Amino acid sequence: GRGQRAAAQRASDAFTAFDGHVPAAGPDLDPAVSADRLFSPHRLETVGTCPLRYFYQYALGLQEPEELELDTDRWLPPSEFGKLLHEVFHRHLRDGVALADVLQQRIERYREKFPPPNEGVFRRDCRRLQRAIRIFAAEKFDGKPIDLESDIKDVPVALPDGTTIHLQGRIDRVDETNAGLALWDYKTGSPARYRTKRDDPFNGGRILQHAVYIELARAHYGKPVVSFGYFFPTEKGRGERIVFTPDQLAGAPELLARLRGLIAAGRFHATTAVDDCRRCDYRAVCGDPVTVTAQSKLKNETA
Repeated sequence: GRGQRAAAQRASDAFTAFDGHVPAAGPDLDPAVSADRLFSPHRLETVGTCPLRYFYQYALGLQEPEELELDTDRWLPPSEFGKLLHEVFHRHLRDGVALADVLQQRIERYREKFPPPNEGVFRRDCRRLQRAIRIFAAEKFDGKPIDLESDIKDVPVALPDGTTIHLQGRIDRVDETNAGLALWDYKTGSPARYRTKRDDPFNGGRILQHAVYIELARAHYGKPVVSFGYFFPTEKGRGERIVFTPDQLAGAPELLARLRGLIAAGRFHATTAVDDCRRCDYRAVCGDPVTVTAQSKLKNETA
């Protein structure tokens, strides 16, 4: 049957449609075809992490069914925890309201939306939030904020292959310094994946937010950008800053052109790194990560 044929094709040495080789779809998905096709850092990073995941998510529109699971060890899901802190930092910097006051307001609002499983878990997460704002308050920045949550859309970027793609994104914080603009993005997770190697500040295409935001800010503000930094104001991040300069990210256009080329050619192979599969929504579709990544590596070498 079709299932057996698909399994046989995926187990073969050939790069087939069952592995993500769909050249007929390439022209329709090419980022350079239409100015209306805006690419965010997350979308580009998905291609850089795993082209097959990109195909499933953005070409086929596959989504996991939402399942409401009660986590008795946590009040807020990680995404909502981060969202709450972003709101606190934004309101504090925009309106000058004390961090503790804004935090209390947001905690009350989020408690109504996300009832905690028990009081102990609620109090523990509140303490984590309080420690985060103390870390934030203790940090000193060289510049003065001139824009917050800056939503920038439709910035054309010319690539070395002669094509143009259009970018969009939202920058958490734009500071003006004596030398130029300093961009900041708040992260509430671990800094580990952002500690890139000196010779590969993009981690093979998995991290592109820094380069994209520099391009967006240059076009939007018409001023030189001197740096982009990830700031980790939580216990996990311990206030760490990971900062990049435009010179360090000078290879971004070539990388973006390569990723665009994969999409335009319809070459949506799976990642060759098992770590990329750990938090992927499509593990049930792909199967065993060790097998899938090994097959992808072989097919890439022989294609």
